[in-house]
Amino acid sequence: MTRRPLSLRHLCTHLQRSGRPVRRLDFSSGTVVVLPQGGRVLGLYPKHSQTSFFWTHDALRSPAGIRKLYAESRWPNPGGDRTWLAPTTELFVSDLKRFWETWREPATVDPGNYRCRQKDGCLHLMNRAKLELRRRRQTVEVEIEKSFESAPNPLRTEPKIPEPYAYAGFTTNVTLKMLREPKKSRVPIGLWQLLQLPPGGELIIPTHSRAQMQVIFGKIPPRDLHCEPHCVRYRMASPTTAKLAIRVVSVTGRMGYVRRNSEGGWDLVMRNFFPNPSGEYVDTPFDRIRDRGDAVQACNVAEPSIGGSFSEIEHHVPAVGADTGRQTSTDRSQVWAYRGSRRAIGRVAETLLGCTPKFYE
Repeated sequence: MTRRPLSLRHLCTHLQRSGRPVRRLDFSSGTVVVLPQGGRVLGLYPKHSQTSFFWTHDALRSPAGIRKLYAESRWPNPGGDRTWLAPTTELFVSDLKRFWETWREPATVDPGNYRCRQKDGCLHLMNRAKLELRRRRQTVEVEIEKSFESAPNPLRTEPKIPEPYAYAGFTTNVTLKMLREPKKSRVPIGLWQLLQLPPGGELIIPTHSRAQMQVIFGKIPPRDLHCEPHCVRYRMASPTTAKLAIRVVSVTGRMGYVRRNSEGGWDLVMRNFFPNPSGEYVDTPFDRIRDRGDAVQACNVAEPSIGGSFSEIEHHVPAVGADTGRQTSTDRSQVWAYRGSRRAIGRVAETLLGCTPKFYE
């Protein structure tokens, strides 16, 4: 039996009572719930709706569950939208021959130690982190600053979609500064944005040409992955974990995830970002650590230890430090989310992604 989605009211109340207060941002484009601990956006809600577009951990259904999640988990993953840093082969793993056995999420990044402030009417979060380059036994020091703004409906000036729909969106600004690194460092550090969504949907990634992509780990059933001349389609419904990556030269800067929602209609969640093929994209497969260039990743997650099943859509940002010639990198991206009938969501996807969803039930 499918559980009812966690409401906006209960999400905020349970986190408050667990000792982890949230910031509720009521924009003209919907309501955003920010959890400063971890620098996450946990929820996105259209006006007059209590149902988020995002996936959150079932532990958030009660204050006791939240306290247990943070007390007992090596890496507490409440869900939503988060910021990590790349490359995984330096920041997460100490032995490439024992990749998963030596994998550890860097706690100085997630949850980190974000501090809140208001600036120019916007919520800003700032985290200074010392990062261990685990294979090299060196450290670098960086600063991550995040802020959040409204994201008006991109279709607001377009001809009306034939049926009504609900919309919510927000803009995230993230800046990474390299503060200190080893002399003659060989490890650039890049921003990495990851958005967790309910499982079972179809991810559509528009491309300029037939994409250069690769499976990073796990096995993706051939029926679930289709590479078309100007689009990659990935049905994220497998009972096992797997991940793919697409190189920066192929991606357009948009991707959308379509799924049947609990209310009988359809949700479409999009990320709009700005790839730069001239930049250095440094997250690589663990067995080909010199193979840079991946800008978009997608992970079908089926891991009880971090919350069960969800779909993750990810994009990377050109790195700073080492051989990049840059000390600062900024990512400005939008999340655009729509809820409505199959006909309305199909028209929105055609307009903003250039592709018609398959609408898997």
